[in-house]
Amino acid sequence: MPTIKIYCDRCLQQIATADTESLRIPLKGVMFMPAKPGFPYPFPVEQEYIHMRCPFDHNPNKFNRHKPFDDPARLRVTPEGDYFDIGKAFKGPVDELYPGETRQPEKIKLKSKRKKRKVVA
Repeated sequence: MPTIKIYCDRCLQQIATADTESLRIPLKGVMFMPAKPGFPYPFPVEQEYIHMRCPFDHNPNKFNRHKPFDDPARLRVTPEGDYFDIGKAFKGPVDELYPGETRQPEKIKLKSKRKKRKVVA
C-alpha cells in the first residue's frame, strides 16, 4: 500500500497524503490523510469532491475558496506537475464531467506535463 503526497493544483501546497489502493472515484474526504503528522485532516470524512476546498486558501468567505483538484480522476503528486491517474470508470454525480467516456481504473501512473528541451550546440 504505497502512500503518495497530494498537492493542490492551484497553490501547489501539499494538502494531504493518500493510500493509492483506497483512492476511488468519486473522491471522498475519508480517502485523504493529513499532510504531515500533527496536521489536521484536510477534508471532513463524509465530504465529496464537489464540495472540497483547499485547506491552505485562507479566504474569509469559505465558499469562495479554490478547489484543490482540477480533474477528479487525476491528483497532483509533485509540485512540478506529475499526476496520479485514478481512472475514469465511475458512477456518481461527477459522471456529467465525462459524458460517454468509460475506462477501467489504472495502476500508479505518473504523468509529467514537462516538455523535454532540445539541446542546441
